[in-house]
Amino acid sequence: MRLAPALALLVPALLVLVGGAADAASPAVSRAGIPAAGTAVSVDLAGLPVTGDLCVPTHIGFFGDVTTLTSTVTRGGAVFYRVQGGPWQVSDLPLKGGHSVARLPDGAWLINDTDHHRMVQVDDLSGHAGIIARTELAGIRLSRPHDQIVDPETGYAYVIDGGRHLFRFRTLDGPVEVWSFTPEEMNYARSLSWFDGHLHIIHSSRGEVWRIDDFDRHLYTVFRSPRPRDGAARSATPYRDFPAGALATTGLVLNDVEKVDGWYYGTNYFTPSYAFGGDTAPARLIRWRNWEDFAQGRWQDLSGLLPAADPPLVPYYLTLHDGTLHIAVFDHDGHCSLDGIVALSPPQVLPGQVPR
Repeated sequence: MRLAPALALLVPALLVLVGGAADAASPAVSRAGIPAAGTAVSVDLAGLPVTGDLCVPTHIGFFGDVTTLTSTVTRGGAVFYRVQGGPWQVSDLPLKGGHSVARLPDGAWLINDTDHHRMVQVDDLSGHAGIIARTELAGIRLSRPHDQIVDPETGYAYVIDGGRHLFRFRTLDGPVEVWSFTPEEMNYARSLSWFDGHLHIIHSSRGEVWRIDDFDRHLYTVFRSPRPRDGAARSATPYRDFPAGALATTGLVLNDVEKVDGWYYGTNYFTPSYAFGGDTAPARLIRWRNWEDFAQGRWQDLSGLLPAADPPLVPYYLTLHDGTLHIAVFDHDGHCSLDGIVALSPPQVLPGQVPR
């Protein structure tokens, strides 16, 4: 694959920027001339122990016989789980605004307790055994830890937080390494993904995907998407950062990226209250073939596969399981009746994908 020339080299971390100048024409999202993306259906979540609607689900996880579902709002923030297709249960952990769950090689569970600014490790999802909770890692106070993932080969767990820190460890009660980034490098990253044999940071606020080439040597490559040249959108930083938006006004504001059958799939946080008057329907769910296409804004828009709603739903974290890409969807403004999980079935799945 041919990539655009590198644009910059920074020290101490090696940063290679690929494509996508900061000021570019608004990208045109393609809907034609590309193979079919599959079909999408809503996942039946009947039996969840909730009163009323499920609100703001952010992640579904599949871990052998255990399925987890995380909500940042329902019950103030909760992890639901079921074993071997049995009844849904809810963890008794006192969580607030958590976003996702991962599982360590020894079977322990790792949960970000985002609005309590802490990470939690438990032996049992019920929350009744083997609880380790930490508000500080590697001597740094956590700031809204947002996502975690486990390297399938080494067993290392990685955590990204809102303070521009990437942490690495094997267990919460053991040694922790940290890689910190400057405001010039990073503003707000929502998620971590594993594909193409590498950890990737989804640098949401700038519409970038970072490939971690070497954690120990602090080497990474940035894949940059184009930003609109003009418009009403005004960033609070000098670096065109946006927490949410609309394609035409802010460019991409990525929630998550995964790779399936040779395609990269991405979700975006587009919602009216952050859109600067832009249309939030297009490009909420997109896919592209390679990083040159990404840098040039050559994406296929799959947003029409998501459940119809007014305003359009926000697609959030992606989870690959048994050939199906599961997408958490919700209404940012809290009208929860259509919040849930959508299952997208692409034609084929690449081997070696990491379940989340």
